[in-house]
This record gives sequence, structure tokens and C-alpha cells, in this order.
Amino acid sequence: MFQYSKMFDISMPITESMPVYKGDPVPQLEWAKSLPADKSFVTRISFGAHTGTHVDAPMHFKLGAASLDDVPLSAFVGEALVVDATSDLPAVTLETLKKAGPKKGDIVLFKTCNSSENAWREDFVPLSVEAAEYLAKTGVKTVGVDGLSVDKFRSGNHPVHHAILDKGLAIIEGLRLGEVKAGRYFLVCLPLKLEGREAAPARAVLFE
Repeated sequence: MFQYSKMFDISMPITESMPVYKGDPVPQLEWAKSLPADKSFVTRISFGAHTGTHVDAPMHFKLGAASLDDVPLSAFVGEALVVDATSDLPAVTLETLKKAGPKKGDIVLFKTCNSSENAWREDFVPLSVEAAEYLAKTGVKTVGVDGLSVDKFRSGNHPVHHAILDKGLAIIEGLRLGEVKAGRYFLVCLPLKLEGREAAPARAVLFE
């Protein structure tokens, strides 16, 4: 039986006032039915696939690449290394990554000052291209960040996304790691099962 001492919900709550990537759809949640006028509560929801804590599949920036339902669930379940990059500005550095010592098969999650932000900021902390390329060469299976993108805002051709997704790996964005210390955990991060799509919101939980 799986044993753990602590559980951390590292997902963003979905609300109409939550931060979203500039230009993406703003979440809308409204009552389709409600008591006492109706016999039950039913919520109607509308938001983009990249809302809050979500998963990017290789298809996100490449025609013909794997869609979300092509990515095995094993990419989102397993041993996770949380890297403390809270001192890194303007981007997570290769030096910080190497000190953390990621191993082949790891799910690597980056904790930055993004986790303390509850509003959209154009100067959020992304990954550096060098760190992304190193991760792909190391053989990790998934990369996660606490920003709404692994690339800096207005990066142009999205070099960090390509460095990771073009290797067939998946990306988790929009994590909340403020209460989590650096170290090794067990991650379960299951995206919605959207067929033929490039991304989906997910609920992410770390077990210690």
C-alpha cells in the first residue's frame, strides 16, 4: 500500500479572477441551474485549455506532434524532484539545475518567486534555454514550472517549449509550490482527457 506522511495540493484554483496568460480566454463560471429555482446546482464553465495548472503536449507548437491523449499517463505520475530556484532572476539558470542533480526518468518541478504571485505579470520567471536543453539531454520525462509558461513573455519562437516538447516530453505549467521545500516527492498530475488537443487543465498533488 502506498505510504506518505504529507500531501500537497500544488494546483491553482479556477476562478473568474485568477491570473491567465495575456491573450488567453478568461474563465467564466455561471449557474446553469441553481436552487431553489431548480432541483439542483449545475455549473456552466468556459475557459482555455491552458488555464491555471495545466499540461502541454508536444502538439502545442508543432504540426503532427503528439496530442495530449497520445502522451502516456506515466509522464504525469512518478518520482518528482522539486528544484528551489527562488533566487534565480530573470530566468532559472543551468547552474541551479545542475546543483539539484536531476536523474533520468525524473519529473522535474521548478519553484520560483512565481508561486507567490496571484496576478498576471509580464516579467514572470521562465526557464532558460540552457536549462531546458540540459533537461532534455538528461532524460527526464516531464518538466514543470510555477509560471504560466516555460518561456519568457513575448519570447518569439518559444525556444524553451521547443527544447522540451520537440523531444517528445510533456510540460506542466501553473503549479503552486510556495509551501513545498526542495527535495524528492511523488507526483500525481492528471490532465483532463481531451481527445486530439494540445493541452488540458490538471489537478496536481505531491506526496512526501
